[in-house]
Amino acid sequence: MKKINENSIDWIPASHENPKDPGIWKKVLIKHEDADPKSKLMSVILAKVPADRTNVAHVHETMEEIFYFTEGEGEIKI
Repeated sequence: MKKINENSIDWIPASHENPKDPGIWKKVLIKHEDADPKSKLMSVILAKVPADRTNVAHVHETMEEIFYFTEGEGEIKI
């Protein structure tokens, strides 16, 4: 796997968001094709949700998501 510097990756709207007014921004750190081909890893994404914003409710039929908060606080509805 290649070495990644998160500072060299731009923030972009999450794919399920309105690109003109996203509730969540992301940096794709690892794509599926960059991971070990034997791995079930789909991606590793750093995300940020600005204060008082929400993520569009959505479903991923083929993968699971794990959320880890590094600062602030949030609520996830499942």
